Amino acid sequence: MKVAWISTFPPALCGIGTYSFYLTQELSKHISISIVKNWRSGSIFFTFQIFRETVKVNPSIVHIQHEYMLYGAAQRSALFPLLLFFLKFYRKPVVITMHTVIPMQMLNKKFFADYHAGTRFPLLKRYVVVFFTKLIGWFSNRVIVHTENCRNFLISEYGFDKQKVEVIPHPCMGKTEHVPVQKQGIFTIAQFGFVKDSKGIHHVLNILPQIQEKFNIQFFIIGATRNNPKEIKYTKIVKQIIKEKRLESYVTFINHFVPFEELTQFLSKADIFVFPYTERLLSDSGALKMVISYGKPIIATRMRGFQDLGDSIILINPDNIECELLETLIKFVTNRNLTEEYGVKALKLAEAHNIKKIAQKTLKVYSELLR
Repeated sequence: MKVAWISTFPPALCGIGTYSFYLTQELSKHISISIVKNWRSGSIFFTFQIFRETVKVNPSIVHIQHEYMLYGAAQRSALFPLLLFFLKFYRKPVVITMHTVIPMQMLNKKFFADYHAGTRFPLLKRYVVVFFTKLIGWFSNRVIVHTENCRNFLISEYGFDKQKVEVIPHPCMGKTEHVPVQKQGIFTIAQFGFVKDSKGIHHVLNILPQIQEKFNIQFFIIGATRNNPKEIKYTKIVKQIIKEKRLESYVTFINHFVPFEELTQFLSKADIFVFPYTERLLSDSGALKMVISYGKPIIATRMRGFQDLGDSIILINPDNIECELLETLIKFVTNRNLTEEYGVKALKLAEAHNIKKIAQKTLKVYSELLR
């Protein structure tokens, strides 16, 4: 079996690229994986480029990673269904992993502004996105999503065939470690992932002085800023907050891309991880799945992408982040048993989403299609 894998890929600074890197490494232990290269994101010809390179591979199955704007800005990404149209005539099974599923009620002016598609004619753009998404269902042989929530939206709102949509969670991308014992003296809070306003780093910085008054704490921010004006602006805001609140002694900001092999030395220092996200469209988090293997408690906002994780992590109200985050962090700083309890839960979650298990579920999809 040979699979043509279409996605961004390292060294591109992209969460889906990281996901593809880890998962294809595991899949390649069992089947032949060919990464489709020689295409350029944002090019008006990307559909032709990808199709040409896919034909060269001559695969048994084509597996495409999909995210809105993954293949370029709005005008370019709108060409994505053309690629599916070409592949339909190629007569090879097509699997599409949709990393984001947008509920129809969220297709409004704010959504289009956030995705740099402008705010004019929102109703027309809504119809385009809905039609665009329906085409994915029509042209694919199987669609993979990461949560039951996303599967339900595709079936109930976009009319996808329920037999076609498969839930395969985002894998845990790391080796599970022993549950750590809370260090005496300093309690370390850490946040990991690309730096942008929807990650809510400012919420942690705003409550940090209140914790620091009573406890000896340290906050690690580990994440790169991509070449995006909004993300660059937010990074400056984060640095400004650190300076204005005089938190330089308590905050370590590692603001660059840390190679995978070096991550452990930073992430293993944490006593707890925080993900105070404000992104309502979030379907899952690769950053969160990267850290669960360290066996530390995790606090995250109650977004739909986290709700499938059950009580393995602590979920707080996204409309009251700072108050609930402060209260929850203090509970963990003062209760070592609670820290260890949720560390064990994190390890169990990591085992359930072990990349070997995720790869096996993906291989099962391939086998079913070939049969």
